[in-house]
Amino acid sequence: MRKYSILLFVIFLVVLQFSCKLKEDELEIGAGYSKYMIDEYIECDSISILPFDNHLKIYFLGNELRARNEIDFVKFYPIAKANNDTSFNDIITPGCYASINDSLSQINIICDKDIDENHLAGTELNDIFMFKAFSVYNVIQRHYESRKADFIQIPASEVNFSNTRVIFRNCELVLTQLPEKHDTYTFDISIKLSKKTFTNKVEMKL
Repeated sequence: MRKYSILLFVIFLVVLQFSCKLKEDELEIGAGYSKYMIDEYIECDSISILPFDNHLKIYFLGNELRARNEIDFVKFYPIAKANNDTSFNDIITPGCYASINDSLSQINIICDKDIDENHLAGTELNDIFMFKAFSVYNVIQRHYESRKADFIQIPASEVNFSNTRVIFRNCELVLTQLPEKHDTYTFDISIKLSKKTFTNKVEMKL
């Protein structure tokens, strides 16, 4: 199952890169010129977390602000300007780099059962979870030197504003140390943004 999950993640990355590199003579329906590399921001108001093997798939939910929508643009443009993303001037598939309109300041994870003697029930487990996400924030700051999104892979304990700027709405937490006993474990996850904190409980059979 773990190999299958890794394969899916690699396929997602490959598809992402190719789908965002459309030329004018290869345009798909909806693709077109954009002044903004991130042409869609999600105003986060909740999260969905689904377990898969030892992975927790996170999906940020909320209102989608699109550059091509006149009503959305009033809120969209200040975010794009703050991210220095106003001179992309190229062709992309709409929503290819859709990102949340915020950064993560902290992630906290606890469990209802002991993982091992160093990670007891109710204690923080941030050091044994790896946070994985994609972002083009630094690509933008480097004046769009490429279209390849940066892959973020850091311990959940190291998550902060500076290293999670405008991440894609799909990300994940990976448990890097399996429990000593096979059982069903309930994880309580808290994800803090600048002004909002989202919580969710997920069961995993490990």
